[in-house]
Amino acid sequence: MTNGLKELIDSCSLTNFNDDQEKIINNYVATFINTHQLPIKECATGMFLNKNSIEFKNLENNPILQHYSFYIEQCKLLFKHIYNKHVREKKNSDFKTCLSYLVSNSFMILTSINTLLISGCYQSVMTEFRTLYENYIILSFLKKYPETIEPFNDHFFICSLSLEKELAKLKGEDISDKHSQKIQKLKDKYDEHFDDDYGWTYKVIEKRKERNLETIFNESNLNKAFTLLYKESCKFTHSTSYSVLFKPDFIYVKRFLYASIEILRNEFDLIFEAVKMPNKDRMLLHSFMLYLTNSLLVEIENSYS
Repeated sequence: MTNGLKELIDSCSLTNFNDDQEKIINNYVATFINTHQLPIKECATGMFLNKNSIEFKNLENNPILQHYSFYIEQCKLLFKHIYNKHVREKKNSDFKTCLSYLVSNSFMILTSINTLLISGCYQSVMTEFRTLYENYIILSFLKKYPETIEPFNDHFFICSLSLEKELAKLKGEDISDKHSQKIQKLKDKYDEHFDDDYGWTYKVIEKRKERNLETIFNESNLNKAFTLLYKESCKFTHSTSYSVLFKPDFIYVKRFLYASIEILRNEFDLIFEAVKMPNKDRMLLHSFMLYLTNSLLVEIENSYS
């Protein structure tokens, strides 16, 4: 299905979109998808012009990768629909836009994971999963504490200024005064230690030494289901004896694939809540997302049997 989300909503004759109607709504969405979507294998392999490439053959012979590729593309369409209709030029746009940027970042990471899987670069999948998980933690924190949105956005500038200052120093250029003034201006606006990696959290995390990802995770009240996978993925980020000598295969990385799907579903739930779209749109689009997710998860689970 290429551009059917508007049709999914506009052609729906249902009038009751309360939560107790979820089963009826899910049946409508499932019927709509099965009627409109293109064959998954053809959609997934169609991106490759060279049918003799290793990537094409890997994708052609792996139904899970076919479903995963299709899933990512359909979720991108779903997110694009939500952003264009419910985020762009709406009230409280800074809040919604910032959250949307983080979801967009997740799509970039998922696309990278998909490319690495198709190419057989399984070790790199774990390092990308680590970034995806950290992105999800920050998204959850910002959703819970909207007062950190502006500092988070401005933190980008102080990071850029600090990096430019260091690069200029390496080149022997003297721009330190100019950059130092801009950095100090941001510190005066926010916090003395605003240039720390997580300095933008100062409004919520008062103690400087506690401004780290672990505290952000705890403050977000997230489930610890992915913690073990995250710790495992960290072992592949740097070159160590373990990351060099251990060679994961596709069976090994399927757990990370499964987790990445769950993370994206959780991110969509956060967006559905933050955007506050009409109940009809929310229920139909949520059901659409649920259908796509469950179809892929079933494909992965069946591969274990």
